[in-house]
Amino acid sequence: MKDNSNSTYLEVAEAAALLEVSSATVRRMFDTGRLRGFRIPGGNHRRITRASVLSLQLASAQTIEPTEARTEA
Repeated sequence: MKDNSNSTYLEVAEAAALLEVSSATVRRMFDTGRLRGFRIPGGNHRRITRASVLSLQLASAQTIEPTEARTEA
């Protein structure tokens, strides 16, 4: 995989790695509008905006509640 750490757009596999989901899940998220980007003309390849991936990561992090420490009596 290429080092696109400064790129505005990510390949599906790169977005999947950042989100810790499968490539198929990223494609579904793109197709349903949860991730923004564009399709490469003349092909079925997608490019996902880094901003939409980071936004989804932030939203996911905010919905996960921290586990409370258990105390034994």
